Amino acid sequence: GHGTRFGLDIPASDAAVVEPAPAQIGGALDRLTVAVIEDDVEVRDAMVTLLHGWGCRVLAGADAEEVLAQAQVQALTPRALIADLRLRGGRDGLEAVAMLRARWGQALPALVVSGDSAPERVRLMQGSGIPWLSKPAPAARLRSWLTAVVAEQRASPQASAEAIS
Repeated sequence: GHGTRFGLDIPASDAAVVEPAPAQIGGALDRLTVAVIEDDVEVRDAMVTLLHGWGCRVLAGADAEEVLAQAQVQALTPRALIADLRLRGGRDGLEAVAMLRARWGQALPALVVSGDSAPERVRLMQGSGIPWLSKPAPAARLRSWLTAVVAEQRASPQASAEAIS
């Protein structure tokens, strides 16, 4: 005939697969507190699961107000922020970033993600001065951005002091 035939020989094993603990996976991201603003529950849950898998602590909500409330209840201060651009009620992630930076300082690193590739939305994100990624945001790029955030905060004595408090 036509096509290709493949065969696999896989040894049988009774040994259980041992999954690494989140702290082992997290490495540089272990215990990093990340705020996530995403109004789509499924997307937000997926992001939270991904970040927890890297060892991060997560404050997540549909808007900035929900994240602020969670931070107060959990007594956590985020060291990074990921926000969806388009939120319900005509709000956007750039407003949410501004609101959270007003609370926790203008130096709070932020990343905006968006599934909207309309030219006016892209110009809006580019003009904001905030780094951004198109959805679906590749996990490797998110992790790379968070790792750079941690490295920058460790290099800055002020950021390190704030992270301890």
